[in-house]
Amino acid sequence: MMDFHGFKNLAVLACVCMMLTCHLDSPAASGVKTSYKHYSIFTYQDQDILCEPYIVKKDDWLYKIFRQKGEISEQNFPLFIAIFKEINPQIHNIDTISPGIQILIPLQKVNRQAYRLDDKGMVEVPVVQFSDISEPLDLTPHIREHIIQPNDTVSDLLDKAFLQKGGGVTSEGRQLFYRLNPDITNIHVIYQDTKVTIPESSILSQPWFPSFLAHGRVTAASRAKQTTVPTHAEASGPIPQKIIPKISAYQIQQLQQYAALLKGTLVHQGKMYFPSKEDETHFQIDLSQTPLIETHDHDEKILLIPGGWTGAILDRQLIQTIKSHWHQLKTEQIASAIQKIGLHTPQPVSLSVIQHHMTDILSNPSFAYIPEERIEFFINDIPMSATFGRVKRPGHVDLLINFGNVYGTAITTIQDMGFKVLSFFPDVSWKDQIQQVLSSLGYSTWKNPSFSHQKMVKTLEGLYGELPPDRLFISQYPLTSVAGTFLKHEQIRYIHLKE
Repeated sequence: MMDFHGFKNLAVLACVCMMLTCHLDSPAASGVKTSYKHYSIFTYQDQDILCEPYIVKKDDWLYKIFRQKGEISEQNFPLFIAIFKEINPQIHNIDTISPGIQILIPLQKVNRQAYRLDDKGMVEVPVVQFSDISEPLDLTPHIREHIIQPNDTVSDLLDKAFLQKGGGVTSEGRQLFYRLNPDITNIHVIYQDTKVTIPESSILSQPWFPSFLAHGRVTAASRAKQTTVPTHAEASGPIPQKIIPKISAYQIQQLQQYAALLKGTLVHQGKMYFPSKEDETHFQIDLSQTPLIETHDHDEKILLIPGGWTGAILDRQLIQTIKSHWHQLKTEQIASAIQKIGLHTPQPVSLSVIQHHMTDILSNPSFAYIPEERIEFFINDIPMSATFGRVKRPGHVDLLINFGNVYGTAITTIQDMGFKVLSFFPDVSWKDQIQQVLSSLGYSTWKNPSFSHQKMVKTLEGLYGELPPDRLFISQYPLTSVAGTFLKHEQIRYIHLKE
């Protein structure tokens, strides 16, 4: 049976392109040391696979470790497991591996001829390691305290810098809120009189913000005063990577949208090191300054360059070294990439189309969906009525779906009558809105899910939902023949959102 799962928004790179998620500006900083890691190269079905030796530790959850190791596990996990079993013939059951046993973890496909192997068949890779000493951080200028009042919502309390166009909280805003309020586990369920910490938009412009968001702390280096950036006319020849401007949080959000359009993943933290094949030189790129897009469907990689810095960042020797490892490397100006978002953004699905298909979407024997249900209510003793889509479920509060017809006090009044109301808005992604409906009914959902076909991972643009025995996939695009065959084989309902 083929595997159906959601792509995680994560890119893990290893081997010769070791990612170091630190922000020190100078390799001469205190606490720096150089060590070496050793890898093996094995052949699997005529492909050279770079593998990392690993000693199993007590209480290791191996599947979690596997998911975090290398490109193969990220792009095609079934293939990863097949390779793992091939190169570890002594392992008969992954779930019963004892602590102290050495295993080999496949990382990525490589060209064996590109590396110098020692007499034991190992590849030696230099890794620069940094001390990571935390400093106390004064967040006072960038936060405020608030006591939750009746009818408060987090989206109402946050600055618009943390909100999507439709009013929902961005993923970055959600992550920051949880970071500042570790005792809160659900942003939608916060009880009255709870004291919460609200971030101000000024926090986004702080040089230590990415470190705080990722780790909950700030390294001394990330606090360091930033070096003044010369104009392009002042720069002559290759310049130190450290003085290139970092990408803003807002630009990162835009580039993530661009990566999604290309069915890829944006990598924008840490450093990548590229050993030269001709000598002992090791080149690096800082992903906070020059982000990278990795596509899911093939090995193409796109290096994003700040405007005016192409020649300064990518000298001839660096390009040759990177291309010796990444044969399908492309470069693109950041401004150009952001400009393309509007040109390639798919047309939004209208509320009338969603409303038309809602009967098919909610075709589940576990509940009953009524497309048009008139609800009567009073406002200031004046009798009124409104039409909703209504979901009736035994043992649950009835769910009313508002397709943009009812607003304000009427919604509050109807909720006070004992209904749960979900409202659709024309400027919010159809995926987010339908996902909210399905999730409220108990479905597990994934955006842009993927499936394995002939040992390749294929991504489907749309929304997948599962509430056994019901499985459905919703998309605004027609299916390819391969995807259609897969869905039919797996007995997954397909709903095409079209006029």
